[in-house]
Amino acid sequence: MNRKKIIIVLGMMTIFLVAGILSIAFQKQYRINQAIRIYQEFIDGNRTADEEDIKKISTPTGEPERRVETKYAMVDVTGDGIPELHVYGARSEYWIFTVKGDELCYFTGFNSYMSEYHLLENGAFLFKENDRFENYGEYYEYFELDASGEPINEVKFSWVSRDTDYWTYQEKDIYEFDGQICTYEEWYTLTRKYLRTTVTGDEEVRNAVEWTRYCTFKH
Repeated sequence: MNRKKIIIVLGMMTIFLVAGILSIAFQKQYRINQAIRIYQEFIDGNRTADEEDIKKISTPTGEPERRVETKYAMVDVTGDGIPELHVYGARSEYWIFTVKGDELCYFTGFNSYMSEYHLLENGAFLFKENDRFENYGEYYEYFELDASGEPINEVKFSWVSRDTDYWTYQEKDIYEFDGQICTYEEWYTLTRKYLRTTVTGDEEVRNAVEWTRYCTFKH
């Protein structure tokens, strides 16, 4: 094969490769746009998902005429690049919906009564629970979801106060990270991936997603 033919073959291979990459990119962008459109139809009250709708989700139990402030976000949590729809509802419920074909389906969810599920920008979650009754403290669990909605890559850590000074971290308190008891300094260093200290000295979730509030006056 002479040099001219080699150049032609390489050129054609490059064109086919670029065309394939562009085709995949266009298909993925189409799926993203389709998912966002379907999610917006649900938020606007024009679509249901497994017999659930936004009005029902934002209605407190036993109060059919009342609406409670609801919030939503669109973030990929399965790692396929296509966002899921996350909705915090009226009954301490966290709903996650996904698109299969052109249908909106329930994916998974959590009950957030007396606890918090924080959606993170990387598609993971940070669960937080405050104990104000028996052993005063804070309990956290970082986790991701696999394609079937099951938790993976879990990391747990906690802090428990050993006296009535519930508002400050002290060396004598109990600190645990990923099953190991540690000092406050060790705990503080290990948890900076998940928490950050505010200017007022409080701990808040790092890289939490900013939610959009759903209009509670829609009917």
